[in-house]
Amino acid sequence: MLALNDQQAELVELALHHEAKITLVLRGVGDDTYEPTLGATFDLLFAEFGLPMPEPYDPFVFSEGVLTPEPTRTPAPDIRIP
Repeated sequence: MLALNDQQAELVELALHHEAKITLVLRGVGDDTYEPTLGATFDLLFAEFGLPMPEPYDPFVFSEGVLTPEPTRTPAPDIRIP
C-alpha cells in the first residue's frame, strides 16, 4: 500500500498514463503534513521538476503531385469572421 498526497497522486497517475519510469519515496506512517497542490501538467513537469522536453518529430514532407494546390477565397469585407 502506498499513501500519497493529492499532488503526488496526480503526478503518479500522469506518469503511469504515459508509461513513464518513476521513482517513489515513502513517507513515515505518522507523517500527516498537509500540502496544497498545483495539479499535474506537462508545463509543471518541465518547468518545476526538470523533466526533459521530448524530442520533436522529424518533419513529414509530401512528395510533389500528392497535394493539389487550390487558391483560398478571400472573404468579402462585410463578412465578419470570429
